[in-house]
Amino acid sequence: MRIQLRESIHVGQPVYCGGGRARRNIFAVQRKKYLSFPVGMGDKKAAIDAVIDDARERGITCRITGMTGEDKQTFETLYPERFTYKNDRDFYDYVYSIDDLAELKGKKYHGKKGHYRKFCDRFKGFVTELITEENVPLAREMLTSWYAERETSDAYYSFDMERAAIARAFESREALGVIGFAIRYEDRILAFAMASRMSHDTFDIHFEKAVSDADGAYAAINCEFAKYIRENSSTGKTTWVSRDSAVQRKATSRTTW
Repeated sequence: MRIQLRESIHVGQPVYCGGGRARRNIFAVQRKKYLSFPVGMGDKKAAIDAVIDDARERGITCRITGMTGEDKQTFETLYPERFTYKNDRDFYDYVYSIDDLAELKGKKYHGKKGHYRKFCDRFKGFVTELITEENVPLAREMLTSWYAERETSDAYYSFDMERAAIARAFESREALGVIGFAIRYEDRILAFAMASRMSHDTFDIHFEKAVSDADGAYAAINCEFAKYIRENSSTGKTTWVSRDSAVQRKATSRTTW
């Protein structure tokens, strides 16, 4: 769910509120600025009010995303009749049969299968492997290049939160219960994904990244990781794969933990 102020003024809001200083995250989807709903145990209204004043100066329209029904009730109480509310399907998660992703059967997956085959033809002999201490440096190297290609001069568009989340996932895989999976060709990682178990029968894909000069790499990591999850007994029986909307659109500023 996302909301927007009814007023014509331009405003924004923070990500965190609590004992520390307020921090904000602003990310862009289809050229619109969005900000995530404040989290933490502090005074949400105080945090939001502080950033409203700041955002007036910046000239950012207030579009707050990542809200639950309970969050909406909070906003209606704090700011009666000041916001409009909308369920936004662009931010829904997508749940797939793991067999569909692993096998790419049928007309629905014809396009993805074509990209996957093209990748396999070009990179014959590619290997798949879990992300470990040995190949994390290669993954970081690929990720650095990925961000360098997408850096922007827009001061309100930042990859900082995603970078921090992926760095945390690399460093604390076991503690977070995250599985990292990569496609390597020779001494180069072409794509990687990171996921964790959401429930007894569902895996949630948090991140997928692929190099820009390997056509079909996203389709390949998607398919190969699904095969691994399905076939590897240590992950338990899995029927479904949830790919959150940020992964689905290859957006870059949302995490799922």
